[in-house]
Amino acid sequence: MMPIREFNKGSQKCYEYSPPSDGYFVLRVRSLLSRMRKYANIVKQDLDKEIQVDILSLGRVVARVEQRKEYFLIFHRQTKLSEIKEAALLAYWLVKYHPFRLACDDKVRRETYCNINETFAASLLIAAIQGEVYRRCHKRVSYPREGWQKLLRALTEWDISKEALILASETACETLCLKK
Repeated sequence: MMPIREFNKGSQKCYEYSPPSDGYFVLRVRSLLSRMRKYANIVKQDLDKEIQVDILSLGRVVARVEQRKEYFLIFHRQTKLSEIKEAALLAYWLVKYHPFRLACDDKVRRETYCNINETFAASLLIAAIQGEVYRRCHKRVSYPREGWQKLLRALTEWDISKEALILASETACETLCLKK
């Protein structure tokens, strides 16, 4: 069931919001935790021992992305948020809420991975861009190292807006599609 139902009240369009069920949110949070577990394994972190998860903040991340999906449905007349837009929103809220924190005693490791939310957000966004390039252009691309560094800098040092992150992600996808 869609969280927003459109109906006519006389000659005026009206919208009725039904929040997604708790079960839906639990599934989305578990999915995000699963993706974080895969990412943590790649960067040699133990999600159970070295990374603390603020489950309330993670729930807020999911809720914010869901709210924006509804916004697009009403104000942009889109029935579905694209994977790139959703990944950009997810990245934005991960950076804002910081649901993951490094909890290890090794100072070098802690400093190396201090931006765990930002690097995880960037990896989700790049994976979405690469997936969209493959769907649109039928080619696999590697994301340029310079692009990764700029994205990470934007997520860690700049106060980038949701809209700017969406636009930059869509532009990166288009650019990679055009690249020979």
